[in-house]
Amino acid sequence: MLQPVDPAVRLKAIAAAQGKEPFDLLLTGARVLDVATLELREADVGIVGPMVVSVHPCGRFAAARETHDLSGLILVPGFIDAHVHFESSHMLPHHYASVVVPQGTTTIFCDPHELANVLGIEGVRFAVEATRGLPLRFIVQAPSCVPAAPGLELAGADFQAAEIRELLSWPEIAGLAEVMDMRAVLEGQPRMAGILREAIASGKIVEGHARGLTGEGLQAYLSAGILGDHEITSGADALEKLRAGLTVEIRGSHDYLLPDVITAINTLPVIPTSLTVCTDDVFPDYLCDKGGVSDVLRRLIRYGLDPLQAIRCATTFSTASRRPFDHNERPRRPPAVRGHDPDGFVPAVPGAADHRQADPALVRRIGGRLDHLHGVLSGGIADRLCLRRCEHPLAQAARAGGAPLHAGGSESGRTAHHSQRRMETPR
Repeated sequence: MLQPVDPAVRLKAIAAAQGKEPFDLLLTGARVLDVATLELREADVGIVGPMVVSVHPCGRFAAARETHDLSGLILVPGFIDAHVHFESSHMLPHHYASVVVPQGTTTIFCDPHELANVLGIEGVRFAVEATRGLPLRFIVQAPSCVPAAPGLELAGADFQAAEIRELLSWPEIAGLAEVMDMRAVLEGQPRMAGILREAIASGKIVEGHARGLTGEGLQAYLSAGILGDHEITSGADALEKLRAGLTVEIRGSHDYLLPDVITAINTLPVIPTSLTVCTDDVFPDYLCDKGGVSDVLRRLIRYGLDPLQAIRCATTFSTASRRPFDHNERPRRPPAVRGHDPDGFVPAVPGAADHRQADPALVRRIGGRLDHLHGVLSGGIADRLCLRRCEHPLAQAARAGGAPLHAGGSESGRTAHHSQRRMETPR
C-alpha cells in the first residue's frame, strides 16, 4: 500500500523543489520520457525521501546529498504489471521482486489465487504479509473463484460472500481479482451474485476474465460491475472489449495473438487509455531469461506498437484504469499505484538512434535510500536482457535465516506469521 509521506519530509520536499534545501538524490544528464505528454526531454530529477519532487532543466540545481550522472540514458516510470499470479513463478515474493525490479517493474496487481485455493484466507494473508517492505509494490486482490470450478475439484477453501467481505475489509486488499466463473455471472447464480455484491459495496475495483464473451454476453458481464479483462483472443476481441468499456490488459503469455492485437489497436485514431499490459502467468526460467513486463513491451514494440505508447500502457494508463467507480460512475480515489510520478524506482534505458531497439539496461532505486544498484546490464541485443544475478538484502537475510527458497517442499506449510518474521530481518 502507498504509505503517507511524513509531513516533515513533505516540507523538505517543498523547500528542495525551490532550491532552498538539498535533494536527497539528484539524477542528472538523462532524457526523461514524459508519459503525460509523450515528450522525450532533457531534464534533471530531484528526489526527497520517497518523493520525486522536481523535474527541472539540466543544471538548474546542484545541491544534493547524492548525485548520479545518467548521461546517455532515458529515465522512464516504473512499469506496472496489471495482472499476475506470482505463484506461477515458483518463487516467494522477495525472490520474485529480486528478478522483476531490475527489469523495471515496480508495481504488480497480484491475484494469489493458487495460495487461496490451498490455504484459504490464510493464503491471502500470507500474500499480504510476505510482500511488505519489498522494493516491489504488491497490490493484492481477493481471489474471486475459490474453488475455480465448484463441484468439479477439491480445494482447501470455499470463498463465498462472507469470505470476500472479510478480505475486502482489509486495507491491503485493493479489489476483487479476476471473476472467472462467467457462467455464474450471466446466470445470476446466488453464490457469485453475493460475491459481486460485496465487491461493489466495497467501492474497490473488480477484475474480469471474459474469455470468449461477445455481443450480449459481454455486455451482460460488464453490467455485473466488472471493469477489466486480460483474456484477449484476437484483435477483433480486443477492439470489441475496448469499445464496450472494459480495460484491456494485453497479456504476453499468448505471443501468437499479439501481432493481430497490435494491428487492430493501430487502426484506432488514438491509443485508448484503457489499454494496459500484464504477464498473468510466467514460469521461472522464462522470467529470469526473458523478463516480465519488459519482455512484453519489447514484443509489442516489435509487432508495431509505438515504443512511447507501449511504455505509456505499462505506466500511466495502468493507474488511470485502476480507478473504481460507484453506481453513478463517479471516479473514486485509485488504490495505491505508482504511475508517471514513480516514487520508488526509475528504469534507465540506453539512448538509441532507433528507440524501437532500446532495451531497459539499468534500474536505480530512487525512493528513500539508494541502497544498491540493481544490476541489469545491456548485452546490446534488442530482444534479450542480459541479467546479472541480483538478490535483495531481504532475500539474503531470509537465506541466512533458513527461509525456504521456493514455494514447494516441506517448508511451504509455514505460517504467515513465521514468514513475516523472516521478512522483517533488518536491511
